[in-house]
Amino acid sequence: MPETALYLQYNQATVPVSSLLLSNLANSQFELSYGNSVEAGIKSAFWDNRVVATASVYQIDQYNILTRDPVNPSLTVQGGSQRSRGAEAEVSVALTSQWLVSGNVSYINAEYTELYSTSGDLSGNRPPNVPELTYMFLTSYKFDQIPLTVSGSMQYVSSFFTNTTNTIEVEGHTVFDAWLDYEVGKGTLRLRGKNLTNAFYADWSGYSATQVYIAPGRSFELSYAVKF
Repeated sequence: MPETALYLQYNQATVPVSSLLLSNLANSQFELSYGNSVEAGIKSAFWDNRVVATASVYQIDQYNILTRDPVNPSLTVQGGSQRSRGAEAEVSVALTSQWLVSGNVSYINAEYTELYSTSGDLSGNRPPNVPELTYMFLTSYKFDQIPLTVSGSMQYVSSFFTNTTNTIEVEGHTVFDAWLDYEVGKGTLRLRGKNLTNAFYADWSGYSATQVYIAPGRSFELSYAVKF
């Protein structure tokens, strides 16, 4: 018999108009931004718990964000708002006692429900640095004869905008990783290769809409972890 659980949750929160690290005197005149979120989901396990699947939908609303005064665009005021509606799903399957495969997908429909700038009314535009679609596939195989596990993953992230006017778009990217775990003594020795295809891509826009952070290229790292 499948083991299934349902959940529904609602949250409210208040946050600064900028991050805590970037809060400054210029923003001290503004009140806190506030928001709420609602999420519903399901988790189910079946086939002797060899298959575990989860799915959820959510909506997040944030109010009182900084916006331009539509009457006097030279003034910054509060009153803007944005909404994110999304869905997530994940499936993990133990094909055998040694071989595990899993995948997850996330879709976000994010938009400003009210926002003004010197460029005019930006309602309906997507906030910066929010990709619409991401998904990942992962597989791992653990050998019986030797204490070795081989794993690999592929992650896709769709394009995103760097500005509120949605005029500058950064292309999506796909990244492949792989790693080996070898049990040595009381710990695990790991050799990991990141961005194996040496893909050149940006994954974030920072201080300016014309500036982006370039993700690291192909790299390899060796580590040893011990559990106490």
